[in-house]
Amino acid sequence: MNYTRQYDGKRIDCEYGKCAEWHYGGHELNDMLPQDSYYVVHGDKKWSYCIVCDMATSLDSFVHEQCRKKLLLRVTQKFGMSAGSLRKQWVIDQMLRAILGNEQYQIWVKEILNDPAYASWEVGCAP
Repeated sequence: MNYTRQYDGKRIDCEYGKCAEWHYGGHELNDMLPQDSYYVVHGDKKWSYCIVCDMATSLDSFVHEQCRKKLLLRVTQKFGMSAGSLRKQWVIDQMLRAILGNEQYQIWVKEILNDPAYASWEVGCAP
């Protein structure tokens, strides 16, 4: 999901048009997962921000390397006890995204898909 915040505001909105109606106070950083993006907008400029510490990151990198462990723990704590194999696969997928970062995760998935021993990579189903 894509999240945005105005430069001079505290409210974090998601990509849904009715977010302000559905989530009265906006979202919190704790709502964000490794697959999510987070931008801060000021006028016509947009910056990538870390989904863990709420500080600026390099272009389209949404988790600082030093914040990945905290993100991994967030995913594990919130969803680690989900029942069902599809839900557990989703947790594993999110944990890998947290550990590797989005760019390295995409490279890893391509390597898996190119290996004949592993015909596919399943991302699972969110709890």
